[in-house]
Amino acid sequence: MYNGQWGFDNLTVQSTGHATMMKTANGDWYASFIARQNINEKAPLGRETFLANVEWRDGWPVFNNGKPILLSEEVEPKSGPKKVPEKWVEKFKGSNWDKAWYQLRTPYTKNYESTQKGLILRPNVFGLSDRDTPVALLRKQTSLNMTFSAEVLGFSGNLGPRNKVGISAYLSEWQHQDIGIRGCVNQTGMCIYTESFKNKTTTYWQTPLPKSDFPRRTLMLHVRCTPLLYQLGYSFRKDAPTYPTNISSFWQAFGPEGYGVFSGASLALFGTGDGEPWPYNAPTVGFSKVTETYFQEDIPGYDRW
Repeated sequence: MYNGQWGFDNLTVQSTGHATMMKTANGDWYASFIARQNINEKAPLGRETFLANVEWRDGWPVFNNGKPILLSEEVEPKSGPKKVPEKWVEKFKGSNWDKAWYQLRTPYTKNYESTQKGLILRPNVFGLSDRDTPVALLRKQTSLNMTFSAEVLGFSGNLGPRNKVGISAYLSEWQHQDIGIRGCVNQTGMCIYTESFKNKTTTYWQTPLPKSDFPRRTLMLHVRCTPLLYQLGYSFRKDAPTYPTNISSFWQAFGPEGYGVFSGASLALFGTGDGEPWPYNAPTVGFSKVTETYFQEDIPGYDRW
């Protein structure tokens, strides 16, 4: 089941394999397998699950009638164009959370809490760039055309210059693209900031957080994911988002030299003392709501961008 056996190196669906075959009650055979969606020769979503028809010929299974697996082709019986998923919302109430949330490695203690207001984080010294247990909740990015938005819990008081709370497009400790709020660097007050970690390169941006806006007006943080670009943005109440930072999806799809990338990007909520313990008198931070908004993908069958 090798999608390159025809000499095509420009198919969107690549790295096909590890198939499991099954037979339906009607006697039809299918194969469930993993593959990657190549986007400009990279795969931001990592390995995904695909489905193909299977026929038996002379005692051997033939996948997809012996043709290449094309993203634009449906399995039989055809059901029509792929539908755009409905908007998804998580309010962190009670224990009935979506099961897709996960944490990095094994936390030493429980570092978050569900309350009537939403999700409360208990930040520690570790951040997303540490190969340890940062205070972060993550879920896999599942679409190449979506927006991940998080509503920040309002709080009184100020964060220090090493106190950060925000969201991230996360691949690994070497590659993650963050937007959040913190105590400003080299100036007083609090700032909205973005920080891009691209292997050994870091890019930083900040702007003052107006006291008249927060916490009086709801602050939303956004990661806009498209096939070729990630955008980091913020908005107040129902204002249109401002996106001060763009990152090529190229950076969310490959590891440093000597490392392979299989799992694809995730979207994360985090809080960190950035190398220092979270101050005992620092504000309580967290998020009241997370929303994922999906759009039509229209990914071609051939990797031509």
